Amino acid sequence: MLNLGNNHLSGTIPTFTLEKTTIIDDDCVGFPAFFPIWNTNNPFKKIFKRVGEKTAPRVAADSETLSLDDLTTLALYENFLSGTIPTELALLSSITDFSLAQNSITGDIPSELGTLKKLRVLDLNNNNISGSIPSEIGKLDKLKILNLLNNSIAENIPSEIGRLLQLNELNIDGNELTSSIPTELGNLRNLNYLTFGRNSMSGEIPTELGNLESLDNLDIRDYTVTSQIGSKKVAGSIPTELGNLKKWKYVVFEGNGVQGSVPTEFGELQSSEAMWLKNQGLSGSLPSELAKLQSMSILSVGNNALDGSIPTQLGSLNGLGTLDMSKNKLSASSLSSGILLSTFKFIRIEYGIPFTLKVLFCISMFR
Repeated sequence: MLNLGNNHLSGTIPTFTLEKTTIIDDDCVGFPAFFPIWNTNNPFKKIFKRVGEKTAPRVAADSETLSLDDLTTLALYENFLSGTIPTELALLSSITDFSLAQNSITGDIPSELGTLKKLRVLDLNNNNISGSIPSEIGKLDKLKILNLLNNSIAENIPSEIGRLLQLNELNIDGNELTSSIPTELGNLRNLNYLTFGRNSMSGEIPTELGNLESLDNLDIRDYTVTSQIGSKKVAGSIPTELGNLKKWKYVVFEGNGVQGSVPTEFGELQSSEAMWLKNQGLSGSLPSELAKLQSMSILSVGNNALDGSIPTQLGSLNGLGTLDMSKNKLSASSLSSGILLSTFKFIRIEYGIPFTLKVLFCISMFR
């Protein structure tokens, strides 16, 4: 394990070879001065140069060398590193965890990383990486975490990602992707975290995502949902199959332009703690089945075209603290006095509210 995270390292990442390497470096500013010296007789014995020391360790013989044959973890997160990712990293055949998070790395993700068959964690979040996601990433069949958050990665999500059957986390939020969601992601049955919001992606929401029964976090903010009818693209809808995601805690749809109704199947999302469906084109009534979501504390469906009566069954949601139904065409005429008011910290409902209920809502908000 080589953990140099959260330091003040600067410069570029050095290239690596699998041969025994002797380091002779007196410079305490550049990257090599911070490298550990590995004793070949005891690969776990490390001699580190501390920040502030004037000279780096000098090694002139094979008795103490930097041997990377058995390196399993390379952590370089939270530094000031720049330049590109060296293709020579592919020579670290034993590596399982690699993090370059929160640096200033540029260039592409080398396709050669697809040869790291033991890799479980690839974390490149918060850099300036561009280019595309290489399809060779799909060869990393032991990968559990792929974090590419906040970069400048463009083009598409390769369908080969669907081969990563052990993947638990896929985070590609905050990039410049323009494709649709590949249906192959529905193969990732062990996935529990999936987010690709804040891109320029568009297309249908694959019904295959309903297969991801281990998923507890799915964030598709700003994904423009469309459907293809002949040669025309029209606004799409939320697939009912997403109601199969029983562990889905945070249901986040925002700025997607979805139309159609709120699926009644969302009443089966037993683990849901918050549901954001605001700023869409949703119409029809609000399903009374949502009253089955006893863990839910936030329900936000503001700025849609919902109509009909607000279901009285929502009064059974004792943990619901925030309810936003503003800018719809909903009516509260069927509500009995105070049925929804006992637990709310924030209520925002506009249009169709009888005066007596408006008074009760105001009283509840200051309880």
